[in-house]
Amino acid sequence: LSPMSFDIFWDKLDKQVAQKVQNIINEQFRTSNNKPSFVGDIEISEFDFGTIPPSIEIIDVTDPFPEFYLPDNTVVDVDVKSDLPDSSGNMSGAGSGVRSG
Repeated sequence: LSPMSFDIFWDKLDKQVAQKVQNIINEQFRTSNNKPSFVGDIEISEFDFGTIPPSIEIIDVTDPFPEFYLPDNTVVDVDVKSDLPDSSGNMSGAGSGVRSG
């Protein structure tokens, strides 16, 4: 099989989109309970997509997560910690995605 690729309209990722992404990430940092106690507040002060688009190549396409087939208004609980490696570096399990409308 040959790899697939696609074009991203990088010029559509303007300052307004970058600001929205920055706000979403900062909100995640503010509300996250998953950081170590010795880490203080984290905030992105500036976010930019740059002017040169990356070269992205899709190497493998697998079946979607089961949540993909749920109605758009379905919320699925996610166990984020199950996707984190344990102290030996092994993955402790697979988490689920979230899909909501």
